[in-house]
Order: sequence, then C-alpha cells, then structure tokens
Amino acid sequence: MEEVVISVIVPIHGVENYLDHCLKSLSRQDFSLPFEVLCMNDSPIDKCPKIINKYVKKYKNIFKRIDVEFKSLAKNRDYGIMQAKGKFICFVDGDDYVSKNYLTTLYNLVKDGSDIGCANYYLKIGKKLKKQITSIFFENKKFNKEKAMEILVNDITIRGFVWNKIYKKELFHGVYNLESSYCIEDSIFNMCIFKKINELNVINKRIYYYRTREGSISEAIDIDSYLQKLKNTALEASKILCEKEDLKNLRTFTKRLAFLAYWKCRKSGNYKEYKQKYHDTTAYLDSLYLSNII
Repeated sequence: MEEVVISVIVPIHGVENYLDHCLKSLSRQDFSLPFEVLCMNDSPIDKCPKIINKYVKKYKNIFKRIDVEFKSLAKNRDYGIMQAKGKFICFVDGDDYVSKNYLTTLYNLVKDGSDIGCANYYLKIGKKLKKQITSIFFENKKFNKEKAMEILVNDITIRGFVWNKIYKKELFHGVYNLESSYCIEDSIFNMCIFKKINELNVINKRIYYYRTREGSISEAIDIDSYLQKLKNTALEASKILCEKEDLKNLRTFTKRLAFLAYWKCRKSGNYKEYKQKYHDTTAYLDSLYLSNII
C-alpha cells in the first residue's frame, strides 16, 4: 500500500446540515497521490455518524471514522494529529467545504521543501460568496521565518486560521491546540508552528469556503467573555514572542487585539457601558508588552 501523503482532519460536532457537502467536496479531489480524511466524530446523537458511514463505505481507502467524546475542537484536532499517517496535514471544519483542487493546490506549495503552504478563501454567507476585504494575499510568494511571523501577527495577508493551510506533520511535535473558549486558539497555535519553520509559501488562489452561520461560538460570545478571551490570547502570545527579536511582533499583535476589543464594544451599541472595560483591557495588553521589554 502506498504511503499516505496528506491527512485531512475534520472535527465533527453538530454539523449534520452541512457535513454531507463538506465530505462530498473532499471525495471529489483531483489529487493524484494517496490521502486520507479522518472524520473525528464527536456528534453521536444526530445524523453525522450516518453521513460519515456513507463515505467510509464508498471510499474505504480514504475516509476513516474515529469516534471521540471530547466535545472539544482543540482535543479533536490534537487526537487527529496523533492518528494521522500523512507527511502533511490539513484541517477542514465539518460545516465548510473545499474546491476540487484544494489538496493539489496546497501540496504544490510544500512539495519542494516549504514547511507550510497557505491559500486564499471565500466567506460563505447564506447562499452568497464573499471575498473578505482583509484576505489580500501575495501571489505565489515565499517568506522566511522572520517575515512569516511578522505578517501572521498582523493578521491581514496571512490570517491566523488553520483551515486554509497545509503543514508538515513534524512541525506539530510538542505543539497543542488550546480551547477556543479560552483564547483565539488558531492564532496561538500558528504562532507556535511559525516559530519552528524555515519557509512559508502562499498563493492567492481561493480554494476554501468558510461558512458563517448563526449560533457559532464567535457570534454567541458575550462582551465580557470576549474581552477576557483577548487578554488570555495576549498572555499566551507573550509566552511565545518573548525573545528580544520578537518584541516588535508582540507589540503589533497586542495592538491588533486592542482593535478587536474596541470593535466588539462599539458593535454592542452601548459603548459607554463598556468603555471602562475596553480601557482596562488595553491597559492589560500594554502591560504584557512592557513587562517583556523591562
């Protein structure tokens, strides 16, 4: 049996209305080399197991059902990484879907030695596709570790998501996903990974369809919890970006978080009520940066 080249990890919980579309898009890949799709089934009481079984039966050499009871996106991803046989790993959320050339495009970015490949994406809002204004990518460009981290913390061209990237599996040694309720987990996870790379390769082609829907974690979180989440994110970032050459990136990232705090408070429609909490949050963010330069 040929060696698996890419493992696609799909965390699945409460996405029965979208899962068939997701798995169908992965079954139709034009990728010519062996790959596997690890369906991390954390959804035992709805129709998700039945949907997974349909693909496991039809594409038994590709789809694998792995039953877990974590109720945690972070733990599902980590366990999927442990089970993965591929040299490279991708992540696809169970309510999203991908283009036919998703794997081929990503593999072409890393097959010649780059540690991470990154492509562009669409937002799927209802029946409409939207090109997010901040997802402005460089066209077919490579970056060294220092430049890659710089653009990651800006979170404009290279976003902090994991689902539009392909990674060498060896990069995950000693790196774990944090809980989304605690911090902006994808950004922190990628910071840990980017510290270990030599080269990042990006392309402007849009190959991932990220579905936004009501009831998601990002939509449901209240302001107080969100501000605490930003503080926790900054704290974790300060542990990663603690060396002298990283301080500029830490400052950039904390400023980015301060903007998110302001945006969330303004969006509430009652900024006066949250003004003091916003200032308390930014003071904390500043203190983390200052504590690293003293």
